[in-house]
Amino acid sequence: MYTTIIDNLDKLIDEMYESGYVASAPHPDVGVLDAEIVALLRCKECGGTLTYLPFHKKESYRPFTICDECGDTREF
Repeated sequence: MYTTIIDNLDKLIDEMYESGYVASAPHPDVGVLDAEIVALLRCKECGGTLTYLPFHKKESYRPFTICDECGDTREF
C-alpha cells in the first residue's frame, strides 16, 4: 500500500516539475485556504484522509489531493 502512495506521489511530482511547476500554492493565503478545505474532504475511493499537494507556475495553479490510505491522486 505505501509503495502505491509513494509511486503516485513521485509520478505526480515528476510530471509537475517536467511541466515547469513548483511545489507550492501561488500565494500563501491560497495554500492555507485550500489546505483547510482538503482537511474536510475524504477520499472518493476509500474514505481515507487526504493530503493537499499544490503546484503552480506563472499563470497556472494545479491543486491535488493524495489519499493517505490508498494513494488515490486527484486534481481538485
